[in-house]
Amino acid sequence: MVRAIFSSKIPVISAVGHETDVTLADFASDVRAATPSQAAELAVPEVAELLRYLRNLRVRMQGAAAHSLQRKRARLDKCCRSVLLTHPQKLLMEKQQRLDAAMQRLEYRMREQLREKRHRFEVQLEKLDMLNPARVLRRGYSVVEHEGKFLHSVKEARVGGRLRLVLADGEMQATVDHIGKAGK
Repeated sequence: MVRAIFSSKIPVISAVGHETDVTLADFASDVRAATPSQAAELAVPEVAELLRYLRNLRVRMQGAAAHSLQRKRARLDKCCRSVLLTHPQKLLMEKQQRLDAAMQRLEYRMREQLREKRHRFEVQLEKLDMLNPARVLRRGYSVVEHEGKFLHSVKEARVGGRLRLVLADGEMQATVDHIGKAGK
């Protein structure tokens, strides 16, 4: 029995009935009462105390509910006064302005990129034009062919050989009369 009292999950009150008697159950129990009447008083709270406790709980619950209701009412009032509900067109105008500004930035960036790419294209076109053989010919140079091949050196020609000369505005035929070294 003492082990059952000790291991009980439910609180146990020990009350033998004689103040002077002490049992092992007194040591294993949660509370010791001097008499069974006192044990009953300990086990069952007074009605007045329970009513006071319940009144206190009710007041606290009403206060918490009123406070919660007040917070929710304030939040609802704030929502009702918000721009979205009072002036939805104002919110729409703000969004439209942001969209317009973003579109302007996008158009500006696109124009800048186009300008930069056009400039790079023109630079490349100019470089390509500088490498154009027709440009060299316009400066007074010519391309010389001998027997269908471009001449790179006087060693590739012979006296009496037929040459084809290509200039900026046309071509002509020539015959080699003399071959000499440069500067002589």
